Amino acid sequence: MKQLIVLWHPGVIMARRSYKDITLAQLRSFCEVCRQQGFAPAARALHLSGPAVWEQVQALERELGVELFQRHQGGVVATPAGQRTLAMMQPLLDGLDSARQVLREEQGVAPTEIRLVSDIRMLQEEVACGLVPFQQQYPTVRLVLFHPREEDLDHLVASGAADLGLTFDPGPGHAPPATIVHEAAYELDYLMVAPPEHPLAKKSRLQLRHLVQYPLILNRPEDYSRQRFEAVLHEKGLLGMLRVAVETSTASVSLNCVRAGLGAAVVVANSQGFLCHALRVKPLRCWLGPARFVFVWKRGAYRPPSHLQVAACIRAAAHIGCQASRSRS
Repeated sequence: MKQLIVLWHPGVIMARRSYKDITLAQLRSFCEVCRQQGFAPAARALHLSGPAVWEQVQALERELGVELFQRHQGGVVATPAGQRTLAMMQPLLDGLDSARQVLREEQGVAPTEIRLVSDIRMLQEEVACGLVPFQQQYPTVRLVLFHPREEDLDHLVASGAADLGLTFDPGPGHAPPATIVHEAAYELDYLMVAPPEHPLAKKSRLQLRHLVQYPLILNRPEDYSRQRFEAVLHEKGLLGMLRVAVETSTASVSLNCVRAGLGAAVVVANSQGFLCHALRVKPLRCWLGPARFVFVWKRGAYRPPSHLQVAACIRAAAHIGCQASRSRS
């Protein structure tokens, strides 16, 4: 039963309501049930009993005065109030969970490992080159690099399975989920890449109309880089002439298709990277503008110095490659 406690001080009367505080255990149980969409799987993830998790969520509902879940197809889903609660509470937990590592690193304790997720091409070029100076500063840190499905990258960062991500900016109209934030990383050029003997490689002044005269290797239609290219062709009245020889899911595969002799490609890539070595590269920035990349961070989490240094080294490596490309062009 809630009590009214009156505090007296000469000339001042204050009232304070006494109640049981919301606990971290309640918040962790609630957020895990949201993530797992069920009490039983949440209990397994938290190494607790199902009734214990249920009681924690019930206590949180009483304190907040709202219903957080409703049953749905054998599990539970967050109510609108539950979704709003998750958006407010999850960043607080992530901040608390990350504070320990930040404080330890500031005291000179290096992390054991750093997990980064990205596209194959970025892992092979900007990431690989950038991590060389990082490793010199943090020689004991194990670097774990992996390539997920594009649609899984945000979730891996939000869930803590990855410490940070690096991805192509999804473009206007595609705001990141509420659980993560995007931070500008660097820019690269759209490129036409062809074997030395290809007719496009021999053009002294390449024009957009020249590209549609030959079958091209392009990314998937759902990729923003492909959509940007087709939008520009549409503006110039050239889209109807476009012929696609090969569609790929990543620029690294496109560039290997070029190397194999399947044709010329329009890609976003590092012209100084090894994937473009011995191929003819022509920038398309004057028509398509820059291609932007973003780092993906968990919203609310503090960023340890080592993670910030990883991002800084990758950004520097991309900048060096981009500057060299501009100088050569």
